[in-house]
Amino acid sequence: MAMTAAGLLLGMDAAVALPLRVLANLSSAIMAMGIIMVVYASSRGIWSASSIYVIVFSLFHFGLTLVYGLGLPIDIALEKHMNRWFYTPYLAQAIVLSSLGLLFYSMGVYIALLRQQQEQQNDEKISTGAVLLFAGLLATIISVFTWFYVVTSYGGTALLFSSYATFLGATEGGFLPYVYFGMGLGIALLGAAPPSRGRIAGFAVFAAWSLIALPLGLRGEVLIPALTACVLVSKRRPIISTGKALALGLALLVLINAMQQVRKIGVQGLSEADIQYNPLGALAEMGSSLRPVAVVVSWRDNGEDYIYGASYWAPVERALQLIVPFGVRLDASDDERLLNVLMARRAGPYGLSPIAEAYRNFGAIGVCFIMLLTGFLIGAMDTWPATHVRQIMLGIIMVTLLLQVRNAFTPVPAQLVMGFLVLGAIVLLNKIWPGEASPKARSVSRPSLQPHG
Repeated sequence: MAMTAAGLLLGMDAAVALPLRVLANLSSAIMAMGIIMVVYASSRGIWSASSIYVIVFSLFHFGLTLVYGLGLPIDIALEKHMNRWFYTPYLAQAIVLSSLGLLFYSMGVYIALLRQQQEQQNDEKISTGAVLLFAGLLATIISVFTWFYVVTSYGGTALLFSSYATFLGATEGGFLPYVYFGMGLGIALLGAAPPSRGRIAGFAVFAAWSLIALPLGLRGEVLIPALTACVLVSKRRPIISTGKALALGLALLVLINAMQQVRKIGVQGLSEADIQYNPLGALAEMGSSLRPVAVVVSWRDNGEDYIYGASYWAPVERALQLIVPFGVRLDASDDERLLNVLMARRAGPYGLSPIAEAYRNFGAIGVCFIMLLTGFLIGAMDTWPATHVRQIMLGIIMVTLLLQVRNAFTPVPAQLVMGFLVLGAIVLLNKIWPGEASPKARSVSRPSLQPHG
């Protein structure tokens, strides 16, 4: 993988000059190699944090190129949309950059998992199942009810059954992103809590909300908390086998494709719709998240310089200016260091990606470094012991990083601060309400988590 990454980095010009279909198939081969290596190296296979991230990243960056490279049929409406960006001179470089990002992420994971260590699992002195269950259930219920309140205040109950475009237009600029983070955090806390009827009730509340959210087109907002919970639950015991997980994934792609069509017309127009159930359609549509990378590449090719970390520093600086006023604090909608603002202003509401953000800041070297660091961080988290505090930390970071796969870095510092404040509150609450804490800690030596083979 290091040789492939080095060859791709040094031969970028030659790779970009390849025929588009050949380059698409090359990226698909790199994607397959990265996924297989990460899943194989991780001690919990497909249910590790490293594996979940690489799969989500690949779906949203390589789904469309996979379908296109194999010459498989693409939906007519999506084909028309592709004509605006897919066949531009900037796409080839976007594919190469995303492939580099995947390779360096995978190597970061592998480096983290090479550390041979004995995990020490301590029985929970400072976090108990009762506290986790209470916090997770409370966060989930409050987030779900807040979502319904906010959405209906924007457009009444009719907005709950409208099209995605109508929903997005009505709620744009609000604080729903923080509600989604709160929901993801709540589900993560429930995933870290021991099995109980209360945890099942919390998952049921989230599932009931998903029945409304999925037809609206909020697939990422549903999938990310669900996948984070799967990672945390599997920390203690496997959920299902890899084979069953792949079958479930295929069924999920079929559902996503159907929901993709429903979201164009809304549930209210479902009776007149001819719904198709094609998993390839879901892959192609999700893979359109490659567009922000191509857009950022076009800015550079048109003469704009790199911004050298400005988009990573901007949200931190803006938060500090609220505490200690200094400099000029622009309104968020006017601060073009925030790449979600810049992308929406110049191109449209297409989100962003960690590849696009890293390239905008530091170029191809930035992509390699940021993704290597991301892989190392997530790989290191996979080696953490399955204590409740470490699981909460894993949940906070995973929800944040998975949300960033299709978004800018802008909300990441605030989300991390919010998450760790919740963790502090849980630790404090446990001292007041000790629940079922074990009277003493014991150490259990576990096998080394070095990669297989």
